[in-house]
Amino acid sequence: MKKAILAYLSISAVFFPAFVLGQIYPILPYDIWVQARKQYYYPYTNQSYPSSSNTSAQIALQNPNGGEFWRVGETRPIYWQTTCFSGNQSYSCTLSYDVYLIGSGCTDPRGCSMSPLLIASGVKTDSINWYVGQTKSGTRVGSYRVAVCYENYLTGCDVSDSSFTIDNPAGYQNPPSQNLPDRITYITPVPGSDILNSTQTFSWNRVASADEYWVQIGYAVGAKDIYDRSIGTNTSVTISNLPMEERIYFRLWYRKANVWSYSDFSYVVGQGQNLPTSIVEISPSAGSVLGSRTTFVWNRVQGASEYWVQLGQAIGGKNIFDRSVGTFTTVTISDVPSYENLYLRVWYRTGNNWLYRDFTYKTSITSSNKAPVISLRTSIPLGQTLSSPAGIPLEANAYDPNGSIALVEFYQNGVWIGADTVTPFAFTASNVGTGSHSFTAVATDNDGLKTTSSPLFAEVFGGGVSSQVPVLQIWPNSSYSRAPAVFVLSLGGNFDLNIIGKVVFYKNGLAVDEDRTLPFQYAVADVSAGSYTFKADIYGLSGAYIGTTNQISVNVGY
Repeated sequence: MKKAILAYLSISAVFFPAFVLGQIYPILPYDIWVQARKQYYYPYTNQSYPSSSNTSAQIALQNPNGGEFWRVGETRPIYWQTTCFSGNQSYSCTLSYDVYLIGSGCTDPRGCSMSPLLIASGVKTDSINWYVGQTKSGTRVGSYRVAVCYENYLTGCDVSDSSFTIDNPAGYQNPPSQNLPDRITYITPVPGSDILNSTQTFSWNRVASADEYWVQIGYAVGAKDIYDRSIGTNTSVTISNLPMEERIYFRLWYRKANVWSYSDFSYVVGQGQNLPTSIVEISPSAGSVLGSRTTFVWNRVQGASEYWVQLGQAIGGKNIFDRSVGTFTTVTISDVPSYENLYLRVWYRTGNNWLYRDFTYKTSITSSNKAPVISLRTSIPLGQTLSSPAGIPLEANAYDPNGSIALVEFYQNGVWIGADTVTPFAFTASNVGTGSHSFTAVATDNDGLKTTSSPLFAEVFGGGVSSQVPVLQIWPNSSYSRAPAVFVLSLGGNFDLNIIGKVVFYKNGLAVDEDRTLPFQYAVADVSAGSYTFKADIYGLSGAYIGTTNQISVNVGY
């Protein structure tokens, strides 16, 4: 993505107050501000600029960035990020922006054959919700890009990498269908995220040549006991009376030439209302000593649809690690270098706003004190099936090379669940719910030095889940087909697909495909005459082997 440099900005305000997280922080002269910034947490949507005569900024447009297919009448987010620089310091910030619609071949709004069309001006946040097609000059349909620029100037802009399409509203006759995807590639809300209320609007991309869409929602994969209805050619539906405090399964069918295909998604309704509104727990705890390979785990945040992790040698640095981890609340970073201090920044996106928390760690200790050593284990045999609610006994083996262990704390998915001060250091995690869970233990020695164990992973199955592995399904469901045949393999049965991290499909005993994303499908075309068997190996989010599905046999003739 092209990042444009804004002209140097001279910011003269020195001592006006900035309100951050309900507290008041003074905006200080630059040299004092740099030191103060090491102690205070500034969420980037409320970031104030330092006082400096040598400050620049980069805008990075993130959505739309090319290839999207939007329709007039929809509400879609346009969002971006801005990085400010002062001397050798960089940080996320928010300025004041104008947003334009520009021609599909335009890369610089100042030199386009089509005059830029203003969408919004004086935007003080890093996103807007756009009523698709609307500009100050009227509604537009066609192929365009978006440009985000510094307010009142067509300079310092960043534009979409390539063009996207604005189509006519639903029900419009003969809408263009070229360049549309041949399957469901986009849906909101983000699959796996929390739905806070019992009423929710779901929207998805149009599928090339699709004549109809059908939505089914139920308490199990493929079930339709909550909702089961055709919505015609519409690509959105609002559903009320969703069950609170439940996981629901959303199956979206699309029909092309009288052949129905589907994609599966799942959500949790209502539970997100009880989650923290920020990152409040993380493992390893801040101040711990990191190994060369460290797994970080943090709490889920209410309404968060994505997390992004950065690790660097300075506050806000990202020279070691800089990556989205999707909806996961854990990440493993290898080859962690040895520096006196390392700085971890965990971003979380709620709606179209990005916020973050900073954490500081050590990788080397200059004093003679040596860090404690700790490992974590459980008495549950490897491969044993756990049913919700589960009790998982944890035992930590901890010792200190030149002192004693004062405390061992236990964490589940980054959240503190208990502690022990007497050997053997043990704790039982109780009422563990359905899903993939990580457990860690933190040992603190008599000098206050901490070490975090490697994570222990466990897969827990729902109380209503009777299958230890999902059922392998095949379409068409027939033991005989004519060559050249086409088969689509998918997973079904009374099984929670959200605890699956990887599926390996086999044909005649040989691995032919690996899928790491829902809905876990494998399509094979141009199958010649012969006899074939299919099966799949199932692995959890932690990478642990869960089991092998049933085997399906088919015959293909001429």
